[in-house]
Amino acid sequence: MSDVALAAIARVLDQKYLRGEALFRQGDMRSVVDDLYTEDAQYVTPRLRVLRGREAIFAFFEAIKREIGEVKVYPVCLWGDPQRVVYQLCNTVRRAPGDGAVSHAHYIAAFRKVGTDWLCEMEVVAPGHIEAPASSHAAAAQEAGA
Repeated sequence: MSDVALAAIARVLDQKYLRGEALFRQGDMRSVVDDLYTEDAQYVTPRLRVLRGREAIFAFFEAIKREIGEVKVYPVCLWGDPQRVVYQLCNTVRRAPGDGAVSHAHYIAAFRKVGTDWLCEMEVVAPGHIEAPASSHAAAAQEAGA
């Protein structure tokens, strides 16, 4: 796999996460889900509940949005085959509304190319955070001064 291809995909996903954070703050869960997930996506919650499809994921996000005031995504690394699927490993920080409690989570997501876009087909979320491997695009961007 070309590092250039992965870097281009990383930029697409980084923009999606930034858009998603803004839409989440606005309470627009429908746009968050439609922009990020495939129609047949699967989402595994921290309590190991498997959600299938955009509608189930949307309903889950709608139900928890009152508990989460803000979400910030920190990409850790990206790898895979840009012709089929790439895997994104990220940390998230969630802050409850009104300067509430902060919680940390991390996840791995599998993205596939749908037309000209990259959409998530599987996401597995877990509590806590992970350390960034030295080879991650986030680490490389920091080293490059981006």
